[in-house]
Amino acid sequence: MRTVVFLPYHGIGHFNACFKIAKVLQMEYNIVFAGLSLFEEYVEGQGFPYYSLQTVPFGLGLEPWLNTVQKKKNIYFHSLKDRWTGRLYKLREIELYRLMEEVKPQCILIDYLQSTDVIVFYPHAKKNGIKIGLIQTMLPQIVRKNCPPINSLIFPENRKQINKARSWFYFIRFAKELGDKIKFFGMSNSRMIQRRKRLNQMSDEYDSKEITPYAIPFNNIDEFILAPREFDFPQNSKSTFEHYVGFMPDEKRNEVYDKPYKAIHRLLKTNRDHLIYCSFGTVKLENTIAVESFIGRLINVVRNKPCFLLVSITATQHRTVNYELPRNVLFLKTAPQLEILSKASLFITHGGLNSIKEAVYACVPMLVYPLNPKMDQKGNSTRVVFHQLGLRGNLRTDPEELIEKKIDELLGNPGYKQKIEELKVIDRTYTSEKFKELFDDMKPLS
Repeated sequence: MRTVVFLPYHGIGHFNACFKIAKVLQMEYNIVFAGLSLFEEYVEGQGFPYYSLQTVPFGLGLEPWLNTVQKKKNIYFHSLKDRWTGRLYKLREIELYRLMEEVKPQCILIDYLQSTDVIVFYPHAKKNGIKIGLIQTMLPQIVRKNCPPINSLIFPENRKQINKARSWFYFIRFAKELGDKIKFFGMSNSRMIQRRKRLNQMSDEYDSKEITPYAIPFNNIDEFILAPREFDFPQNSKSTFEHYVGFMPDEKRNEVYDKPYKAIHRLLKTNRDHLIYCSFGTVKLENTIAVESFIGRLINVVRNKPCFLLVSITATQHRTVNYELPRNVLFLKTAPQLEILSKASLFITHGGLNSIKEAVYACVPMLVYPLNPKMDQKGNSTRVVFHQLGLRGNLRTDPEELIEKKIDELLGNPGYKQKIEELKVIDRTYTSEKFKELFDDMKPLS
């Protein structure tokens, strides 16, 4: 039986996003997931074999992180040395070639956020006729003239603001590139990437002049976007190798949860009040205080309301906060999101695409508070508001009165749920069969 290897970016959400299409392909292929050993138990719990990797992609600025993990004494010096010697590339090449030798895949699907792995695979994939594709767990990242950048709060009809945002994006990109060149004596991420393309004799047909906020774009390599085009802005153009394949949520995913959830599960069965579910996913240390402050305000809002608030406290795992909890508020460290959303009336979320797609399939209106200004949460929240699937707020500045007003609007206005149901019907037209056809039409690298 032929084999397909999935290489998701190192985050649970990126693995979750791939499980449904992996199950679609599992009918005809052996499926193997590959990534850091941290995720091995979780992925095997979903029923997939796992190939543990110790390396990280090159060209993404991960040298300081790797040297910190390896407890090097002078992080900057070792990072500078790694860039000039190409250490991250060489380590990655050894490990990925070993994967190909042992697993012998006919196709490799790489998370767009680590698209530099395409360069590593290229010589071997070209020689052996292996197909390479990209999995886009966000909406398309390319910054185009007719559409706001994915990490902005701007609506598509505001041409002046779009132009301003694009100019600012280009300036930040230029400044970062210049800073990297100065800091690392000319060896920026883009120079490392271009050098490896040249050394690996990568065909010009795969070169792209486009730019993105987070990854390296390629031409003529199939990119499977895990969302329906109707969730994107209608003005956003697409290339022939970009394929929207629908949300593709894995509604039968095996979920992990705390022991206390068993008691909460019994309570939810008998609960007749509105259930509000709040989760911000994985939160970086610098955002923890803002999240804790918001949760404190949210608790005050619902304290005397006829509703039940369930909060996933993964967001506040860095510190212990002693909230004064009323009887209608409960916390969990690990929550079975799919099950909770099936009973929820409102979802307060950071706006990750996985959370949005799961809310759509549960037909739950969303109150989005973007958390990470550098990622796609801002752009996702704009699309939620644009398509009338929910509302958006400012996590750091929204007072209790405004939070309460937005909650009341979302719970009391059935129009949001109706729009979500309409999008869900549209998404159902993106069938597994259509994805399979696109997958089968992939061509080996030349």
